Amino acid sequence: MADTKSTIEKICDFLGRKLEPDELDMVLKYSSFQDMKENKISNYSLIPEDVATKDLVLLRKGAKRSKERAF
Repeated sequence: MADTKSTIEKICDFLGRKLEPDELDMVLKYSSFQDMKENKISNYSLIPEDVATKDLVLLRKGAKRSKERAF
């Protein structure tokens, strides 16, 4: 999570925005894979069944060349 925190801080620096500690904690919480997995807006639960298939990939592992294996 430390790497995620530093990345968020770099993005904020780039955008010229300063986050308060509680705002940074909120961004860390809501950008975690666990939270996105449970959030109906960012998981498969709101996708109609006729669109969602077992092959539908919304999030990849982020490993090198994983995009090539996903398609």
